[in-house]
Amino acid sequence: SPLVPREARAALEGRGLTSREAAAVDARHQRRHGHPLGTAEVAEALAALDLLSLLPGQALQLLRTARIADLPAACARALERPRRWCSYKRALCDCAALPPPSEPAPPPRLLSLDCEFKPLRAAAVDEQLQVRLDCVVLGASSFPMLPGVLACDRPLLQKAMPAEARARLLALLGRAPLPCRAPPSPASAEGVAYTGTASPAAGASGTATLLGHSPRHDCDALGLSADALGAVDIAVQRPPPTAGTGGGEGGGEGGTLGGKGERSRGRRKAKRRGRRFGAAVSLSDMARERLGEEMRGGVGRHCAIQDAEVAMRLHLLASAE
Repeated sequence: SPLVPREARAALEGRGLTSREAAAVDARHQRRHGHPLGTAEVAEALAALDLLSLLPGQALQLLRTARIADLPAACARALERPRRWCSYKRALCDCAALPPPSEPAPPPRLLSLDCEFKPLRAAAVDEQLQVRLDCVVLGASSFPMLPGVLACDRPLLQKAMPAEARARLLALLGRAPLPCRAPPSPASAEGVAYTGTASPAAGASGTATLLGHSPRHDCDALGLSADALGAVDIAVQRPPPTAGTGGGEGGGEGGTLGGKGERSRGRRKAKRRGRRFGAAVSLSDMARERLGEEMRGGVGRHCAIQDAEVAMRLHLLASAE
């Protein structure tokens, strides 16, 4: 009946969607399932959404972006998680990280660090998968509106100046800060002030071991030295191609070169191969191969908490082997 999609859209508009947004949701559903949204489907999705007790802005974001038919199952999974909403992805949380401890917790033995950028956000997860640090690092170039973050999420985020974020991380590691300077690395901003440590080396009594997937970049972003902190990099290297498998500059079978067009294709293949071999394996590939999990849930956005949590689980798995 032509009245069914109108009623379904009206239900969506009643939750705050504009008529254009409701029409887009209906059109997306029709492309995927071959029929308009039904009133029963929308009612089931809205009922499942209400059980999560999300903020109005968060629920509105889900209705705009999620597939209505998949929403009840996604909400059911979110109900079982200790953290239901991810402000990084602007979607339901799909990681195993636990909320910060409600009471003073003992110092961590391991601490996994990850940073996301624009805006700069730092997160650290301990060996119990508890979030021990999650803050927006403010700086001279910080945008007051925090692009990429929902307006309803902004007041809930912890914010810290770079010096405070460094001090909090070093305190978790059991290290006393010692101001110093080092030449900026390619991944750091020019003239950034680095911080060393006056405490014992990583793994010593009373200190925690810092780890992460390519943690040098994360430490650089915070004005810290990964080498001085003894950070453990869990990223593995892909093995180089063996002889006779197209590893030569030409890129063809046995590395032979033909005409101009073949040489051009060989260069393109070699360039693509350079991204696969001799470079760190991405965290999502490691999670797929070692944990059998797909990260990001199809959203495409990165979450520093999830990246830190997955890196910690990969490290614990490798340590147990």
